[in-house]
Amino acid sequence: MTAVVEPPNPAAMPRPASSRRRRTLNLRAERLVGLTIVVVLALAFIIVPLVSPVSSSDISAMPLAPPSARHLFGTDQLGRDIFVRAFEAGRIDLGLIVVSIAVAAFGGALLGLIAACLPAVGRAVISRITDATMAFPYIVLVIALAAALGNRELIPGLPRGAAAISIAIMIACWPPYTRLTMSRAIVLRERDSVVAARVLGYGPMRILFRHIGPALVSTNLSYAATQAVATTALVGSLAFLGVGIAPPTPELGRMMADSVALLPIAWWAPIIPGLVVLVLGVGFALMADSAGERNSR
Repeated sequence: MTAVVEPPNPAAMPRPASSRRRRTLNLRAERLVGLTIVVVLALAFIIVPLVSPVSSSDISAMPLAPPSARHLFGTDQLGRDIFVRAFEAGRIDLGLIVVSIAVAAFGGALLGLIAACLPAVGRAVISRITDATMAFPYIVLVIALAAALGNRELIPGLPRGAAAISIAIMIACWPPYTRLTMSRAIVLRERDSVVAARVLGYGPMRILFRHIGPALVSTNLSYAATQAVATTALVGSLAFLGVGIAPPTPELGRMMADSVALLPIAWWAPIIPGLVVLVLGVGFALMADSAGERNSR
């Protein structure tokens, strides 16, 4: 009786070293491109409003003027320069996204680290709170919280509505970091280096922040980049729902919502802010994709 020999599965065979090296280089290039896009945009958001001869609130005698040498991105229905307004609005939107996600990631990860050191009952309580918050879709929860907080000036010095959006994002963002950090920290507690640190008499806080915490940074950064993609689109769409930063402060979503009806006669008014949102989202997406591939290897 002849034995049947099945051919090897190509997917299960190890990839050549050259293929892995090429994949690593592609991931690095992808991450570099994404980071470059975000950094260049961030610098433009800061520099353009400072060096521009006109401000975002200046009104000219040429409403809905097409792009020209005088107004690179044209003007809106009130005659305001879209070039300056788009970059000033981008600074506000990017600041909201970065600060909100950074605070949520730090707070959520810190809670996850602490939960990993608690007894089973303490971990169960934190897990239930995390699960209850994550039961609500992220986008729906942010919209509901931002609408409930309203366009009031919650923090002096910030545009009306900015603090409400930021607080809503923080409340909706922290649970995944807590869950991710807690589950990974529980596994990392059994690593040889951590066990050796306990044998040497190191305290729990030193073990937590010197031996376990640093190993979780890349994973949380990867998720933060992924969350930044969704948050970029979300912040840009809040104005269409009647939520967001109150005028006259320039905001990309508000610029699109106020001028979308002008698309047939002045395409630049809604399209230019939309392109800024798109390019910023692509930058975050490239960073998130490369970081996710690296962590999955």
